Amino acid sequence: MALVVGLVGLGCGLISRVSGSASDSVDEALAAIGDDPQAALEYLAPEEDGNVDEDGTWVPGQTTVDR
Repeated sequence: MALVVGLVGLGCGLISRVSGSASDSVDEALAAIGDDPQAALEYLAPEEDGNVDEDGTWVPGQTTVDR
């Protein structure tokens, strides 16, 4: 969980540095996800987007891979 939150926080800073003028709505959305580890996990790896293989390993779906 801490890694997900850290990555989201890092992404927030990168958007601000790269664009210099990221929209408020994007900043607010990333900040909200960064403050809620469960929301970050649900966004980055939706439960319904993936399958468990025969070895019991979770295999991400395309949405998760894209994010």
